[in-house]
Amino acid sequence: MGLCYPFTLLHKSLRHWIEKKKLLKPTKIQELAIPKILEGKNVLLISPTGTGKTEAAILPVISKILQEKPKTEGVKAIYINPLKALTRNLRERIEKYTHFVGLRVRPLYG
Repeated sequence: MGLCYPFTLLHKSLRHWIEKKKLLKPTKIQELAIPKILEGKNVLLISPTGTGKTEAAILPVISKILQEKPKTEGVKAIYINPLKALTRNLRERIEKYTHFVGLRVRPLYG
């Protein structure tokens, strides 16, 4: 079984990572959000905990950075999370995704 839509829209490095992690079938929020974000639309994601909101938001942003290959260092993407308790977990997950595709993350705080 291969990747399902909308993962097929992502940069090939991310598709490879998703296949390696066996995340072949997107959640509903990922299915709805990823194509819109890749189109450059403004999106507000609201979904219960554990439904894949972080991946729905971060994977297409990483994909756009990889596809557009910015000429300058220091592309900025802001991820706002409502609970301070989730910050460490989110940072670790985002760093894991970006590390796999050769990007670095530097938080704006501390």
